[in-house]
Amino acid sequence: MIILIFLTTIVLWIAIHHYRRVSRLPPGPFSLPILGNIPMLFYYAWKAGGVVPMMSMMKRKYGNVFTIWIGTIPHVSVTDFETCHEVFAKSGNRFSDKAFSPIFNEARNGFGMIAMNGSIWQEIRRFSLQTFRNMGIGKDLMELRIMSELDFRCKEIDEESTDGVTEVNATEFFDLIAGSIINTLLMGSRFDKGNSHQFLRLKMLIEESTKVLSPIDVMLPIWFLKIFRKRRYSLMMKAHRDVMDFLAKDAIQRVEDVLSGKVEINPENPGDYVDSFILKMLQKDSDKKAYSILSLKSVLTDLWIAGQETTTTTLVSGFCQLLNHQDVVDKLRKELLSVVGSRSLTLKDKNQTPYLNAVIAEIQRHASILNINFFKINHEVTEIGGHPVDAGALVTAQLSSLHSDETTYSNPNEFDPEKFVNDKNLSQKLIPFGIGKRACTGEALARAELYLIIGNLLLRYKFQPSGPLVSNIDDAPYSFAKKPRGYKMQLIKI
Repeated sequence: MIILIFLTTIVLWIAIHHYRRVSRLPPGPFSLPILGNIPMLFYYAWKAGGVVPMMSMMKRKYGNVFTIWIGTIPHVSVTDFETCHEVFAKSGNRFSDKAFSPIFNEARNGFGMIAMNGSIWQEIRRFSLQTFRNMGIGKDLMELRIMSELDFRCKEIDEESTDGVTEVNATEFFDLIAGSIINTLLMGSRFDKGNSHQFLRLKMLIEESTKVLSPIDVMLPIWFLKIFRKRRYSLMMKAHRDVMDFLAKDAIQRVEDVLSGKVEINPENPGDYVDSFILKMLQKDSDKKAYSILSLKSVLTDLWIAGQETTTTTLVSGFCQLLNHQDVVDKLRKELLSVVGSRSLTLKDKNQTPYLNAVIAEIQRHASILNINFFKINHEVTEIGGHPVDAGALVTAQLSSLHSDETTYSNPNEFDPEKFVNDKNLSQKLIPFGIGKRACTGEALARAELYLIIGNLLLRYKFQPSGPLVSNIDDAPYSFAKKPRGYKMQLIKI
């Protein structure tokens, strides 16, 4: 009897403590002490048909700001632009620290651009931004690098054509363009017929790591994964480490060659990001933890995936929309020809191409890469959207929900660039690269890639589907990031 009373008292204390915490947070689905919403999330996602519709369902039910409990940790999602801007832009210092997914932290050991906070993250971010600026990001040199890789890929396509027509797998086509651009910046080499097998191997490893990583796994504590999802835990760890080891293989070999004297780097003119990183490693006064082999492997993985995967996904999704909206393509090509004539499109033309800018904005809105966004740590008691939020809660801007907000975007499920043409201020509410201090490091590069690749491809080729019209369906609705359905298309040289 005494034991029963003791256990009952403990259970009641835990329940009362939990529901007191619940009362000091934005509304959300009913949660259990200790387990939170973990048992329900699988059902909610299944019932809604994916993570994004699950978030939209919760938004309709609980409002623009709602709470999901993962175990004992509350996760607050913000799904409207005004609140996002107030929280992450105006009060950005409060939310500069990311909450690392337990599985990411386990795989990276605290290294990288994503799974890191504090002085080391600030040092690596500052170094990366400066290195990219030195390499021409944001300048004419960046445009030359992008156009060089685009021209090279178009030359390969033209050589493979029959009567000016080439059939390509859209994902592979854009993969090679975006992959060569980021690989040239990071490691100084493009992907071509001679080494495309390396690229395909890397892509396969990345896809395997993406397939086994669901948003639920991202949120669950390590102890839960190891006990109740042991096989998935092992698969996720192996897939993640395989990507890091394969991607950084050449970079690690270069470090060894430099240390042994086989290779020298010109301090006045480093060839790529890896050269610059090695030079920092060799400086006596550099932070040896920030500039270490483990750090290099993690940083390269983050930069490569962020620079390649997100751009490719956006382009694959975007051309799927263009194939299904020939009226948009016709209007777009007419604008481009009136601006550039027979020359190539450049970044200096951007102010003269309002419709292309609108099309790219609408493509990014629909692509909305992450099904679930990275969470930030709330370090102090605050108020979000009129709701109190305790210190220790995790907070994020759910971009997938924000970009399909019916109060901001009319008919959000339809692809219609005119909404950005008619409302000049609407593009300011589009935040595909995040908002606040942890916004994407490679935003300038990605924006330049999308503008130059989409615009110049439409000037050089007509596009049509190879077979039935494709659909813009997400092939991984329950995963952490979107994966648009693959398709083939024909490029007809103009």
